[in-house]
Amino acid sequence: MIVGIDFFQGDCFQTTVALPSFYRTEMSNSVVDEILIDEDISITNSIDKPTGWGYYTVLNALFQSDLEGGSLNANGLVVDHILFQKRKAEDLFWSDVAKIEFNENTFYEAIDKYIQNSSEYEYSLIPYVSGVPGNRIVSPKIVTDFNGVFLSDLLNNYSLQYDVIYGTVTHNTQSTSLEPLNAQYPIIVYGSADYVSIECKSTSISDATINSGGKIDIKQEKLKRQQLMSWLKNKKPKIYRAGNGDIYLVSLMGNPSEEHQEGLPGIAKISFNLTEIGNIDSDTLSSYGLLEGLTTTF
Repeated sequence: MIVGIDFFQGDCFQTTVALPSFYRTEMSNSVVDEILIDEDISITNSIDKPTGWGYYTVLNALFQSDLEGGSLNANGLVVDHILFQKRKAEDLFWSDVAKIEFNENTFYEAIDKYIQNSSEYEYSLIPYVSGVPGNRIVSPKIVTDFNGVFLSDLLNNYSLQYDVIYGTVTHNTQSTSLEPLNAQYPIIVYGSADYVSIECKSTSISDATINSGGKIDIKQEKLKRQQLMSWLKNKKPKIYRAGNGDIYLVSLMGNPSEEHQEGLPGIAKISFNLTEIGNIDSDTLSSYGLLEGLTTTF
C-alpha cells in the first residue's frame, strides 16, 4: 500500500490509497518484524528489506525490543537523548563521541576532534529511551586526512600549521640496575610507567596577517599568542594530534616560550612541551570533561 500521495502524482486508475497527509498509523491482527514508512514514491515493489535511514525516511522500525518499533512517543516513552559513537574500521568496540539531548529536531551534529590521521573510522548514533538503547545506525567509512598539529579540548581547536617542528617524542619508562656483590652482571628492574613526552615548535601567524596581502597585523599577532598561551597554561588536559599519525591525551609540562623573529616585528615562534597523561578512551575522556554531554568520575 502507498499512502501520502495525491491523484496528480500518478494514474488515478492505479490501486493506490491517496492520502495527502496522515498523523497516525495502527496495525492489528498481524505478524510484523519490520516496517518502513518513507515519503519516496519511487520505491520498487520488492520483498527486499531496505537498510538504514534515507533522506525521505519517516520510520524504519525493526521490532527487536527496542524503542517499541522505533516510535518517538510510544505509550508515554519518549526518546531522551542520542548517543554518538565511533570506532576504527579494524576495531570491535565502539567509543563515545557525544551525547545530545533529543528535542525532535531533524538535524543533530557532533564534532569529533579526537581522530588519528590516515585512519578509517565508522560513526554511529543510538537513540535512548529511559536507559534502553534503540537500533544502531552506522555511517559509511570515513578516512581522515589532515596536515600540521592540532591541540583540542571540548570547546577549542588550535591549529599549528606554519614551520611546524614535531621535535622529539620521548618514550619514558622506569628502570634501575642492581649489582649483587656475588654476581658478574647487574639485575635490571623495570617499573610500570610508560608514557611519552612531546616537543612542539611552530610559527604563530594570525588570520588577519594571512589575509592582509603581506602586512603584519602586530595587534592581532599579540592577541592570538596571548589566547594560545593562556589556554595552554590553564592546567587542563588536551588532545594532541599530528599529521604524522601521533595522537595523545596530554597536559602542558614546563614553561612555554615565545621566540620573536628578527626583521619580522610581531611574528614569533612558540615552543612548549607536552606529557601524556592517559589513554584515549570513553571513560578517561569523559572524566576530564572532553566529551559533549558525557561526564563521569573514577
